[in-house]
Amino acid sequence: MGEKSLDAIEGEGGNYRRTTLAVVDEDGSEGTALTYVVSDPKDGLRTSQAYVQHILDGLIEAEVPPRYIAYVKGRVVKNNPELKGWVATYRAGNSP
Repeated sequence: MGEKSLDAIEGEGGNYRRTTLAVVDEDGSEGTALTYVVSDPKDGLRTSQAYVQHILDGLIEAEVPPRYIAYVKGRVVKNNPELKGWVATYRAGNSP
């Protein structure tokens, strides 16, 4: 109760638009994944620590393979180098 929809969290229709991607898992099974892409890309946009925490907590809760979590952490640091230290010490449930 009181939870926001994913569209509300992501700002669907505003800053982001919902789309699906074709994906293949490590076993070769094909499927689709729901994702959000920025509507109006601009130089200098940076992902916030609070948002990254939600992403990483969700990946851990979903028991995503550690290799993919490491990949996501690398993408986070590439987007926002200021989070490098936080990402390196991240543990599920860290407070932003």
